[in-house]
Amino acid sequence: MEGIGGTYELVSGVGLVLVEEASATSSLRVQGEQATLPPLEQAVLPPPQQATLPPAQETALSTPKEDFYDYKCPRSGKMERSYLISQRDQRCPVRGCPVMTRSVKSHVLGEHLSFMFAPTQEFHYMKDPSFHRYRGHMVMVLAQWLTGITSATYDDMVMFIRRNARVPIDYPQAGEEMPVFRTVCREMGWPTQAWFKIAPVCKISSPVCILHWRVMSSVLHFLTPTHQDMMFTERYIQRENNLSLEVLQQMNKLFMASPVVSDLVPAGAESSSPAPVDKTSTIPDVPEVGKLCAAVAVATIQEEAKEADKIPQDKAIEAAISSKVETSDVQVSPKEVEQNPEDRCIVFLVWEQIRRMVPVHSLDNLRTLAEERFPGNGAATLFFQDTLIDPLITLKDIMEMESPRPSIEVRFLDSTKL
Repeated sequence: MEGIGGTYELVSGVGLVLVEEASATSSLRVQGEQATLPPLEQAVLPPPQQATLPPAQETALSTPKEDFYDYKCPRSGKMERSYLISQRDQRCPVRGCPVMTRSVKSHVLGEHLSFMFAPTQEFHYMKDPSFHRYRGHMVMVLAQWLTGITSATYDDMVMFIRRNARVPIDYPQAGEEMPVFRTVCREMGWPTQAWFKIAPVCKISSPVCILHWRVMSSVLHFLTPTHQDMMFTERYIQRENNLSLEVLQQMNKLFMASPVVSDLVPAGAESSSPAPVDKTSTIPDVPEVGKLCAAVAVATIQEEAKEADKIPQDKAIEAAISSKVETSDVQVSPKEVEQNPEDRCIVFLVWEQIRRMVPVHSLDNLRTLAEERFPGNGAATLFFQDTLIDPLITLKDIMEMESPRPSIEVRFLDSTKL
């Protein structure tokens, strides 16, 4: 019988034995039919069908990566995007910059600000007291540039940041910049605290927060183009930027408007060993009575002058000044006049978790002062012992009920249900 590979014969006791091997031209018979092998050209598998992509995906894959970036940064020369392609993209906080990126911090520190505004600094800079004094000098200079006031003070800078800075309420602060801020405050003799909060901006309590890249980038447009370029090129070189302590001391005295008393965590307390303090870098104490109290006194005098209906405003101001102003050892400008200490009272002004000691002359003066200290919240309403203060109540009545330092709470109409 014919089979695969040739002719077979059945041998008893053995089985099928190959008798004749099939030749290359022999044919195979399978189930009574003639079977032939397919030609070589037919045995080749057909080529697989080429996979097709959607038009949008095919265009995206064929587009070079450089074509995704349509904006060239003028200072760094880096290519960035000016359009949104992901929910993780964020707009640059600098006004006028069209960049949309996932790494806002890297963009701001590479295009708009120098490393002086970085949250962390190198170790050899952190050990250099002159570096921290230089950054404190930067804060005082920025206070003059941003506010437009030559004699800008500590409180002027804080008020400016609260009014103009734009930081997201849910901005996550990692806290890596806290040691840097505390060291600057220690070298300058400013009030220090364990945590410098920058969001919401109404909680900012120190001008050193301007050194945070997020805060500075949101107010960068208040500077002139020349000063903006200086913020990008600002560098610290120890040999060239070594400030005179005498000059820095005089600037700091003008910058501080009230005595600084810090009972919170000092700089260096975050480490296990106390940080060494350079005695030559200590800034002397500022005067006990500064420009802030004098400015408050002038505002109170003007308010009392406006209430006088029977005499002209100019004469009312002169009368109020002559009745309340006493000569003092502290030299102030002509616009800043100190009032008689006997005419004012020291009270604790409380708003949410903030407790502040302020000098006031009347409840109306306290309302005005509360709106200045906590701007952007609406009209101030005063409460004493969780009770609304009636307009007929005077500050003298409050002092008689709780002396010598009453605590008066301030609430605002937009957040209080009366």
